[in-house]
Amino acid sequence: GSMRGADAVGADGPANLLASVKVACHDVKEDIPRVVVCMNNEIHAASRVQKVHSDNIAAFKSPSWGPVGYVDDDLVYFRAGALDLDMGFNFPTPEKLTAKVGIVKAVTGDKGELIDYFTSQKIDALVIEGFGRGNLPPEMMPSVKEAIDSGIEVVITSRTPAGRILDSYGTPGSVKDSIQLGAVMGGESTSAKVRLLLLYILSQPKAQELRREDPELFRAYLQECLDPVLSERLFSIKS
Repeated sequence: GSMRGADAVGADGPANLLASVKVACHDVKEDIPRVVVCMNNEIHAASRVQKVHSDNIAAFKSPSWGPVGYVDDDLVYFRAGALDLDMGFNFPTPEKLTAKVGIVKAVTGDKGELIDYFTSQKIDALVIEGFGRGNLPPEMMPSVKEAIDSGIEVVITSRTPAGRILDSYGTPGSVKDSIQLGAVMGGESTSAKVRLLLLYILSQPKAQELRREDPELFRAYLQECLDPVLSERLFSIKS
């Protein structure tokens, strides 16, 4: 990829292509993320990288994590191993993404109308992007409950670029309330990445079969993918 066109001053496409080829040819010894982004001579895990600037050549960063390595003139250097996350790979690659997954960004005073709309559309899953730790306006909670009760998998994420979702507060609309309703916590993943994960998993017939036969085990698996520590604490079963 590139941030500047081929005819722009300081075009970065050729350098990025060369660096990416070096990474692709590197003997990884199975100790790095399976999918990476190589831009501006930095190597980032695909599950953690974000585009943080609309135009700068250093537009890709991994908040709180940093790059897993870099490309120099004479070598490819990895300084971090693979992230210990499943990210849905227990299920085979689907031939087609057939699941329906929506995203709702919570805002002050939100009464859940968008959640109600998605519930009426009978989607498979819904990502709700909350405030800092993942807390939501209290007025949204009845809509969250209705969505979960109707069979929609709800995952709570944060609008912040770094940090994980956690039940640190007990006020109305807090993550504690969402957990009690049956929502899954999105860990450190962005809303867009969580949606892709849900699309990937819920497009699998075997995943849908598990979801129907054992909803609790399925939610435990989703939580394991997004935050293994929370999964171990919140679910007594092992996914």
